[in-house]
Amino acid sequence: MDKAQYRIFKQAVLLQHFGAESSVLQNDSFYQKAHQKLLHLVTQLEELNINQDRSKSKIAYKKQDSREQLESHCFQVASLLKSYGNFHEFIPFASLKGFGKNQLYKYSGINLLINSEKLKGILDEYPDESIKAKVGSALKEALMNSIALFDDLLEDPKRNKKKLKNTGKKIQESLKEYQNLLNDVIIPYVKGKYAGENPKLVSRMESVLKYNKIPRRKISLAGTIKDEEGRPIHRPRLSVDQKKPMVKRGTKGNYFIKNLTSGQHSLIFTCKNYKTVKKAVMITNDSVYRLDVVMIAVKSEQ
Repeated sequence: MDKAQYRIFKQAVLLQHFGAESSVLQNDSFYQKAHQKLLHLVTQLEELNINQDRSKSKIAYKKQDSREQLESHCFQVASLLKSYGNFHEFIPFASLKGFGKNQLYKYSGINLLINSEKLKGILDEYPDESIKAKVGSALKEALMNSIALFDDLLEDPKRNKKKLKNTGKKIQESLKEYQNLLNDVIIPYVKGKYAGENPKLVSRMESVLKYNKIPRRKISLAGTIKDEEGRPIHRPRLSVDQKKPMVKRGTKGNYFIKNLTSGQHSLIFTCKNYKTVKKAVMITNDSVYRLDVVMIAVKSEQ
């Protein structure tokens, strides 16, 4: 889970504890049905989160372990070849570079793989000299296996990406289901039934939700204000949710309003010599919601 998802999950856990600890809600048969659904979602999210973290950790551990083995085999083989090459003045071995421990450690994954493949190529090109350098079949096979395993693990994230993506999708779906349960069932029911007879219960629930409050996403509203012939309206006024109108001074008829929250908003467009335009928009999850407006000129009386 990312930080935003974890905040929602944590809120669900706190709400589940609140319902389990409230004697009033424990005796409320309807709430208990919602609570069981909440408990199921919390348990499901816990399992998905554990599986997601475990998969990421397992991949990282296997990759690191495989890399260390490959570095070790490269260093061992290169050291034997270079020692033989220096003693017998065999240039192909004596001129080997880039296989020191520090150098191997600093390589990126793909560069380590490229250099290890080059080392294997030298063994294949000079088999007799390699044997004389004490690089036997067992060590050569170990190097080849390390190369193959590391190569496989470099590609592993691509293969595991789909699996992790599916887990992430399930987490998102469960969180969405929780939010629907919270906003459409739990909050309306508790407030509707207990606001009058048990306001302290409602207050405690609100405290639980505010303790780990989920920030509402800020959204922008943008568009154009033009007349029937497509010409920009000069200095129109725009009021959002019955607040003080804002004068839009742009010459191209564009307007832009930021920091709106998701939900329904009322918009009123006014301008001298034009009919007032009223719009009600339901803004969801788009980062920029677009609404173009056409204002009709008022015919002057002659």
